[in-house]
Amino acid sequence: MQKVNLLPALFFGLLLLGCSSKPATPADSTATPAGSETQPGEPAKAVPDAHYTTVPATGALAGILPEGYKIVKGDAGEVITMGDLNADTHADAVVLVQNMNEEEGAAAIMVAHAQPDGSFSFGEISGNLGPEPLMSPTPDIFKIEKGVLTFHYQSMRWAIDLKFRHEKKHGDLRLIGSESESYGNAVHDGAGGASTNYLTGERISNYMHWDEDKQDLVDDPEKREKVSTQLRAFKGYDMDAIFNDM
Repeated sequence: MQKVNLLPALFFGLLLLGCSSKPATPADSTATPAGSETQPGEPAKAVPDAHYTTVPATGALAGILPEGYKIVKGDAGEVITMGDLNADTHADAVVLVQNMNEEEGAAAIMVAHAQPDGSFSFGEISGNLGPEPLMSPTPDIFKIEKGVLTFHYQSMRWAIDLKFRHEKKHGDLRLIGSESESYGNAVHDGAGGASTNYLTGERISNYMHWDEDKQDLVDDPEKREKVSTQLRAFKGYDMDAIFNDM
C-alpha cells in the first residue's frame, strides 16, 4: 500500500484556519466607556477624571483665551487635561498656555469651566510660571483626581507637585498642598524633599547632607514645622509663590 504524507495537508488546513480568524484590533480610545451614558430621566453621572485629552479643540477654547496667550502644543498635541473641578458633573478643562506678552514666553495655566451645552467659559489663570513647563510639555504635567488638580513643575535641580482644589468658602481654586523634591548638588548634598499640607498647617521635611569625615551622605533629622493655613489663590500664582512653597 502506498503511504500518504499527511504533513502538507495538515499545514494547509492550519493556514486556512489562521486566515479565517478575525485579527484583533486595538481599543478605540475615543469610544464612550460602557455604562457611562445617561438615559433620559436619569440623574447626571459624575464625569470620570482624565489625565490627558485633546477633546476640546483649540477653537472651543481659543475664544476665551486672554489676549496675548496661546495654547501650548507638545508631541502629543495640545496640553489639556479634563476633570470636574467644581463638582457640577461637567468636565472642566485645564490648559497649559504661553504668555506671549513676556520676552521668554512664560508658561501659565488656564482653567475653563464646562457648560451644560458643551461650551466653555473662562475660569481662572495663574501668573507667569517661567519657561520651564514649555521645554518639555508632556501629558503628565497635569492630573485631576477627586476634584484636586495636581500640577507637576520640573526644573533642573528640583521638582514640585502643587495641589489645588476648589474651595466653596472662597469660590475659586486654592493651594491645599505640595510635594517638593530637591536633587542637591553634584554629590547630592542638600537632596531631599518636603511635604506640605496647608489645610492642617504642617510641613514635614527630610533632607541629607554630605559628611566629609564619612565621605558619604547622611540623613538629617526629620523636621516638622507649622505653616500658614491661609490658602493661596490659584489666580495669579507664579514663580515667586512656588519658591515660597518649596
